[in-house]
Amino acid sequence: MKFLSIGERTPPNHKYPYSCLLEYYLWGNTTYTYAPLAYNPQTNEKEIADDVITVGEYVVFATRDTRTGHAPVNLRISDTNCVLALASHINEQWQFLLPDYENVYGEIRLLPLGDIPFFIMAYTVFNSSNSQYYLCVHLIYLTGLLNGNNYIVSHEIELEKKCSDLVDLIYEPMVQAIVVLLNGEGVSALYHISPSSNATDMIVKLDYTDGNFYSIDTAGSDSYSNEVLYMAMGDNVIFLQNISNGINITQSCLEIKGILYTLREPPIINHIKAPLTFFSDDQVYDYIIDDAFDFYGTRICNEVQAK
Repeated sequence: MKFLSIGERTPPNHKYPYSCLLEYYLWGNTTYTYAPLAYNPQTNEKEIADDVITVGEYVVFATRDTRTGHAPVNLRISDTNCVLALASHINEQWQFLLPDYENVYGEIRLLPLGDIPFFIMAYTVFNSSNSQYYLCVHLIYLTGLLNGNNYIVSHEIELEKKCSDLVDLIYEPMVQAIVVLLNGEGVSALYHISPSSNATDMIVKLDYTDGNFYSIDTAGSDSYSNEVLYMAMGDNVIFLQNISNGINITQSCLEIKGILYTLREPPIINHIKAPLTFFSDDQVYDYIIDDAFDFYGTRICNEVQAK
């Protein structure tokens, strides 16, 4: 059983921790392989891994890069059979060339769409030409990208600065709906998006103004047999939302707003060599005993408030 992840560690003969891509096995192999991404401590120019997913037989890493000659948004992609190896495509970057007036704000997030060879890449940008924040959402056809066809459908959502930190996103295949969570200072916003959209559409936004949600997930089919739900979790709140009709939400405990999901010009892709150096080290196993605890609360509409 192979695991692919991102993390930080200090390579041999270096003083500072580097952002790394990691590959390891649960059984059999006592060592693991890791690849530090570029980092210059003097100038602080570096490549940082933000997220990783698997799409079919491939692994996709999302990275941000501040080095000269590199784009701020990149993908590193490899067949899962041969990831951290000299001959792997992991030694290449698929660079997303953004306009000069757009600066990436926060981390990049990836989302696989079930068994189909499509995935979502999302990030927020600050547009200096109009002093506005946007959420950028790209639907990417992996096979086309690998073949140089660059089939991408791109949208943007205008954001309020007070709630522009991209936190998480999930996909519910039963109703073909994506939910995106963004945070601000004491506020959160949930956007409901159709992944198949290829035009400018109206989508639904839910505003939460009593704190922050820190994670979202599908609720599972066993909880409510006739409903499709997702949950958002905060400091002491679990919020449940019915999305049985997909993104067409008609009832919620939170304020429902219609938001424009604007089609935008997809980015130009530049495919370059960006070789990595690979290291290995011994795995250390640490057995952690989980302490179970009971959670009691009072359900208020679609919220569970902890006592």
